[in-house]
Amino acid sequence: MIYGGYSFKVLTDLKVNGELYQRIVQGKDLVADILPPPEYVVEPYLVLMQLANTNDKAKRDKLLSEFDALKTGYEQRKQYWQKQTLEPKMRVAFQQVHDTGDSFFTTAVKEFIPAVQRSDATLITTALGKIEVAFDWHKNAVTGLVDLANKRALDDESLAKQSVSEANGLLLTVLLLTVAFGLSLAYFLIRSVQKQLGGDPTYAAEAVKQVAQGNFFSELKLQPDDSSSLIYDLKNLQKSVYGFMGALSEMSKNHADGWIFHEIEPKEFSGSFADMATGINQLVRSHIDVEMGLIDVIMHYSQGDFSVDMPRLPGEKAKICQAMDNVKRSLLDISTEIKTLSEQGCQGDFSHRSDSSRFKYLFKDILEDINLFIETCDSGFGDVERVTIAMAKGDLTQTITRDYPGKFGSVKTSVNATIENLREMVGNVKQASDVIYTAAKEISAGNNDLSHRTEQQAASLEETAAAWNN
Repeated sequence: MIYGGYSFKVLTDLKVNGELYQRIVQGKDLVADILPPPEYVVEPYLVLMQLANTNDKAKRDKLLSEFDALKTGYEQRKQYWQKQTLEPKMRVAFQQVHDTGDSFFTTAVKEFIPAVQRSDATLITTALGKIEVAFDWHKNAVTGLVDLANKRALDDESLAKQSVSEANGLLLTVLLLTVAFGLSLAYFLIRSVQKQLGGDPTYAAEAVKQVAQGNFFSELKLQPDDSSSLIYDLKNLQKSVYGFMGALSEMSKNHADGWIFHEIEPKEFSGSFADMATGINQLVRSHIDVEMGLIDVIMHYSQGDFSVDMPRLPGEKAKICQAMDNVKRSLLDISTEIKTLSEQGCQGDFSHRSDSSRFKYLFKDILEDINLFIETCDSGFGDVERVTIAMAKGDLTQTITRDYPGKFGSVKTSVNATIENLREMVGNVKQASDVIYTAAKEISAGNNDLSHRTEQQAASLEETAAAWNN
């Protein structure tokens, strides 16, 4: 009833010559009286007249821009009306307006404006005459179209008045029939809705709200012999969701306990629940496959086999491949560094060092320790070489003064002890040599004295013998 009364009021307000209709017509008339229409080239015509009477370049450029804008507006409205459905006479009249308008703009663009730009008064006058003729044709075409449009508007207005009057009578009749039918229909709809819902609509709405919020454990009460209502279906949904959540919980617990190959059995469910179970199994299986592949690659790397690569994975899983590639690259780099240093060390070359700045954390610490070891070897062997070379040259003053840990310290102690023992031995030998030298000198002196005395005794004997002979 309210709808019918309101519809009757709306028809009254919107009827031809009604208050709203008059306001719409008044607004359109106001706009039409104030603004020049884009399809009527009167404003472009006035702009061309202004161009013909000015020599100011700045003003001329402004007028040309204004003319281009008006021409663009004309073309846009022309395309709009060409797409509209019009009566044959109206279509012909519109075509005449467009033909004369196109002729006007063609003359302006190809003859008048170039003449103005060249400031050719003769050509301007000639083109202006053609433009005036084209404008008169256009004006006549517009007048004919306006007459047709006004006549159609009067015919449509008369037809609308008649239609509104007939509709008012029909609407009142339909309104009364609708009210009677609506009351009857409302009664049966309420009964049918309550049966389909399984109870009071408020109770059913609250039950749906609980399920929508994720509460699948609230108690739902069914009407006697209810086997098809919304409440009945919600109760079955509760059972399905509860069973699915139980299976999902069991799967989660098994995976947490380390039984990662446990899956949900899709056959225990139907419809979308079975599809979800299959999808979850596939999702978990795909992650397990990635983990097992990762474990296999790590096992190879842990054994020093870098010939395998992590299988390429799509999407964000590609970060796993990138991480394993980085691991492989780092392990290969550090193993190469260690191998190079070891090979050079085995060949007795301790001059090379690893660039530990290329690595971080434990790898950096390992290489720095190896560098320190090589530095210690290089320094220790250098000290031993220095002392032994000096020893070979007879210089027993050189010793190892640097402190070394462990076996290097023992070698240092042994070398220094050897030097000290040699120094002491050489000292003893030197002392013995000095004693021998002194004794030899004394023996030599004794021998010389004995020889002198022997010579004296021989001379004395010779003298005695000579005396005896005489």
